[in-house]
Amino acid sequence: KGDEVCISYLRNSDLLLPTRERRQKLQSHAEFFCECSLCSSLVDRARVFPCTLPFCPGARRAVLHGGASECDACAKVFVEASFSELFGEEAALCDNLDRIDLALQGSEGHDG
Repeated sequence: KGDEVCISYLRNSDLLLPTRERRQKLQSHAEFFCECSLCSSLVDRARVFPCTLPFCPGARRAVLHGGASECDACAKVFVEASFSELFGEEAALCDNLDRIDLALQGSEGHDG
């Protein structure tokens, strides 16, 4: 009694999803709000953006409640405007991927 349960209700590939999507899957399928260390971390490991400084090999990660962390290589902190642009590009890419998924699902039953 009182022991932590360490069972993943998600597939390994789902663990690579952004925090919001993992939590939505768990809420809809397992009916609970996950508060594991991965889901409750302030930094979303699945949402990584390259540093915008020339020649910097680093990256920043999305922060759970908006914005992004400093660059992990040069420690540069970025202004809010750059977050909005990056997150807008991310949303557009996600929309395109969703459309591709829907198109592929629709074509599965229509093979020649």
